[in-house]
Amino acid sequence: MTAKASYRLGWAQWLILLVLLMLLWLPFLSYGFISRSLSLRSLIGWTLPIALLSSPFLAVHWKNPIPTILLLVNPLTMNFGLGAADWFSNRPSMYGRGLPSSDAGNLDPDLRCYYSSGGCVIVGGEWVFDTPHNSGLRLMTALLGKPHHTYRGPYPSQEEARNLTAETKTTNPEDFLKGTVLVEGKTITLGVSVASQILSDLNETDFDFGDQYVQRSVRAAIYKQRCLIVRVQTKDLLLQNEIRSDDQQNHDGCILFDIQTKRAFARYVFHGDVQRFARLLCEVN
Repeated sequence: MTAKASYRLGWAQWLILLVLLMLLWLPFLSYGFISRSLSLRSLIGWTLPIALLSSPFLAVHWKNPIPTILLLVNPLTMNFGLGAADWFSNRPSMYGRGLPSSDAGNLDPDLRCYYSSGGCVIVGGEWVFDTPHNSGLRLMTALLGKPHHTYRGPYPSQEEARNLTAETKTTNPEDFLKGTVLVEGKTITLGVSVASQILSDLNETDFDFGDQYVQRSVRAAIYKQRCLIVRVQTKDLLLQNEIRSDDQQNHDGCILFDIQTKRAFARYVFHGDVQRFARLLCEVN
């Protein structure tokens, strides 16, 4: 006669489950609140898989399905669910660590998700947070396609954006500071604040417009009727013969916009240093 599974547990069994529950969440707590020691975090990280493996073992040994609940109430499942839910947000993002590059904040051309950095230092507990979150988001993109709240139109490569804006008609600098760009003989309005932020995100300032020692050009182009490319180039004529002045004073880059929503989704830097993340790409409209 086969024994039926029981839904009752003794106090000792409940105590064991409570201990396992604490072991499940110990890596999560240690990562954010308890220890900054990488070696200790690595050691603590083993408590989560040990507790997860113990759950089905106890369910079979006790002939009771209750221990399998631990497979659901743990940080891996929680972060997987948060990653899946992120697909519906205005800015679905893949989590990662490490020093970001100038294009790290760009919308991914394939997944159409962004990248979110948790800092430049890898501390050892990322697999509890980042891996399940990214797995959940990737699953949703595989099942439902590209997120609906991000740009889904044609996406030019860096080389395409550079070539497309190389010979287009320039926009008058004063008009650009007023928030407009000239594209194919037509004027497109972006707004004063957006124009100012474009300069900031490309590590340029507006005070030297009209300066005889600064050569600046603003060009814009439309890629496949959907993507607006705004490119700003700066060349310092006064220090052009100085050593390393080309790297320090001259800049060249562009911002890509969805022409329908006027929302920026990528930045390409062709020359010069810029801040790690472009603020225009971090704004959620």
